[in-house]
Amino acid sequence: MNYFLPSVIVLVASILILLITKKPFNELGLNISKVVLKYSLIGFTISLFVVTLIFLSEYYFQLTSSKLRILSLSEMVTFTFFMVFIFLNSAFIEEMIFRGIVFQQLILSSNKTIATIIFSFLFSIGHIFNPSISILAFVNIFLAGIWLSIAKIMSRTLWLPIMLHFGWNFSLAYIFSYEVSGNTFTEFQFGELIVTGPRWLTGGHFGPEGGIIGTIGVLIATAATIFICKKIDKQT
Repeated sequence: MNYFLPSVIVLVASILILLITKKPFNELGLNISKVVLKYSLIGFTISLFVVTLIFLSEYYFQLTSSKLRILSLSEMVTFTFFMVFIFLNSAFIEEMIFRGIVFQQLILSSNKTIATIIFSFLFSIGHIFNPSISILAFVNIFLAGIWLSIAKIMSRTLWLPIMLHFGWNFSLAYIFSYEVSGNTFTEFQFGELIVTGPRWLTGGHFGPEGGIIGTIGVLIATAATIFICKKIDKQT
């Protein structure tokens, strides 16, 4: 399977839209600067922090149990590279689609609230055929769409939602061995996580995004993102 092709298609399609509408290329939100690099690092850190809270909460209340796998150095390097590539690539594709140029144009033609609600709903629809999807999981993904849309609007760069998205999925699957939106990556994980708590609370086989703990996690991540964006905006 060619994992690069979807990214290339989405990027080319976005550039074509810019050319047709005669918009500048910075409308893509992919410019690089010191502030953007700061946003990217902060984005990954926020997601890692929140996912860590989710894991520690579930572990403390005995909703999960885990055990480490013994891996060779070559396996660790290979698995790390694969997981970074897969999740960074998927985050890039999804953010270009749901928070990219079309999202930006809808903001200009309507307003931020309407654009955020529409594309957050479409973001949820995009996951509707994932394994173990539930109504709560659908709602949580909608909330995640709002979170990532706010990140794009407040930072004015696509790199913040990309790194928030990447950090969330990477931390869930690679660091803590959870399922990610119903998808499993068992053969590339450092450990095995057994979820014993009720599905409505933990998300079950869908991962934390399918449970109330995931809801709380997304809300915390949203609040942290808003706080950090306001702080950075005052400094620039």
